[in-house]
Amino acid sequence: MKTNKLLCAAVVLTTVLTGCSSAPVNTKTTEKTQEKTKKDSKKKGSKKEEIKKNEQKVQEAKEVAESEAKAAQKQESVETKKAIETSSSGQQTSHKTETPTEKQDNNKAENTASKPSNNQPDKQDKEEHKHNWEKVTAVIHHDAVTHQEQVLVRDAYPIELALEAKNRGAVTHQEQVLVRDAWTENITTTKFRCGGCIQLFDTPDALTAHQKSYIFGSGDYSHTGSSTVSGVVIGTVEHPAEYETRTVVDKESYDETVVTGYKCSICGATK
Repeated sequence: MKTNKLLCAAVVLTTVLTGCSSAPVNTKTTEKTQEKTKKDSKKKGSKKEEIKKNEQKVQEAKEVAESEAKAAQKQESVETKKAIETSSSGQQTSHKTETPTEKQDNNKAENTASKPSNNQPDKQDKEEHKHNWEKVTAVIHHDAVTHQEQVLVRDAYPIELALEAKNRGAVTHQEQVLVRDAWTENITTTKFRCGGCIQLFDTPDALTAHQKSYIFGSGDYSHTGSSTVSGVVIGTVEHPAEYETRTVVDKESYDETVVTGYKCSICGATK
């Protein structure tokens, strides 16, 4: 029992001690996190302020540049007006005598008119001057102009032609020539005719047998007598047209004289 009580007391002491030690640690960590968040927020705020300041500076620079440009334009217009007025007044008062104060004023106006503006120093000089024109050259190549002509190489000299006769053969061709037209041939023979009925028989024996049949058979003698008939057509034979090949002259042969060389009539030289 005593041991159990002692154990319980030990457990209670340990819990008390651990609770006391952990409480300050937790407070320290929370304080550190709070400080970090504050620092981060401060850094972010400072960055935003820097960005705003830079934007303000850029805007101010733009406004200053615009105001300077406007002022320069105004100054340039005023100076040009003064120069025009001084030039016109100088032409009008060239015949008048000037007082010393007027001379000083005129000199000041001339000086201000002759001085160019700071923004555009060469504008008036470029506008108010006489051009000094100089030649600007470039090299352009032109080809030679030529033409063709006949040049005498050798004078005329007498020549004598060496001629030779050559025979040109006839120009011919072969063609089929009609020799005999197509024709029909009749085949004929000799027949023997009965004097009574005029029937034709191929042989005399056939005619005799014909006549005897009437005489001895019925006693009819009207089939007596006979005659020979020649040239009796018994058939035909067709013969085609006949042709033969003959040489036809298109152009007769002739002799032609051609030049075979040249011979000098003075010295006899040939070429």
